[in-house]
Amino acid sequence: EVYAAANRMAFQMLLLMAAFAVLVYVFVRFLSHALVRPQLEMAETVKKLQLGELSARVNVTRRDEIGFLAESTNAMADALASKDFVETGHAAITQILIQTNGLHSFKVDLLNGLVNLTRSELGVFYLRHGGLFKSIYAVGAHADASGDFDASLHEGELGQALVRREIVRTVDIPDDTRFVWKAVSGIAIPREIITIPLIVEKEVRAIISLASLHGFTNESVEAIYRAWPMMNTAFQTLCANDKTEALVRELHDKNQELQAQGEELQAQSEELRAQTMELKEQAEELEVQRMQVLDANRLKSEFLSNMSHE
Repeated sequence: EVYAAANRMAFQMLLLMAAFAVLVYVFVRFLSHALVRPQLEMAETVKKLQLGELSARVNVTRRDEIGFLAESTNAMADALASKDFVETGHAAITQILIQTNGLHSFKVDLLNGLVNLTRSELGVFYLRHGGLFKSIYAVGAHADASGDFDASLHEGELGQALVRREIVRTVDIPDDTRFVWKAVSGIAIPREIITIPLIVEKEVRAIISLASLHGFTNESVEAIYRAWPMMNTAFQTLCANDKTEALVRELHDKNQELQAQGEELQAQSEELRAQTMELKEQAEELEVQRMQVLDANRLKSEFLSNMSHE
């Protein structure tokens, strides 16, 4: 009986130790899942971000320090992605401006690039001709949006950009806006409009309008603001080149005109020289005839004088 009691006690101790071991195992697994695994996931996310995979995020939703650290990691990833979007968009617009070699490529490539950058549904490029801004290129715009507008009226978002000479972001779009999206289901009014003036010698010479049905992201707007000074510089250079080419053509035309006048004067000079030579020859012939007349008169006088003596 003593051995039986001891065996039962030993068996109970083994059961207690086994239960304790299971509890310890479960507790360790819980701690590993609750503490170690989120940290490993955050470390893996940070490694992906370092490798340029800016879409990586930590899938941890907790209200403790681990959750705060995960939220901070995701916020850092969002900031890096936003900065990368701005830098990439700015670089793309800069590359377009560098490669443009004329007004046609400038208006087409720049407007298409801005539409792609901002995911706009509508885009119009206006160029100033005297007192009117004329639409010279449009993407997805209704006929009313691509019409001309009077620069002296200063109406709507175009007038604001014209007066303020700065980028205008319009959120409260009126129903009578000229920018509407014409789809199969009907006409839709955009949610936001961005108006970009292009300035030459403190005067707005062109305007780019972008309209979106869903609104613009802050990153795309920031990319536009960063690229705006270079847009103005490129457009100023383009206008200066056009002006220089116009002067060169004008000088060429004047040179051709002067050359034609010079050739005409040369021909007139040669004609005058020929006439002078002809007159000189006529004068010499007249002089010979005069001398012949004088000789004839002298001989006649001598003859008459001789006859009178006889």
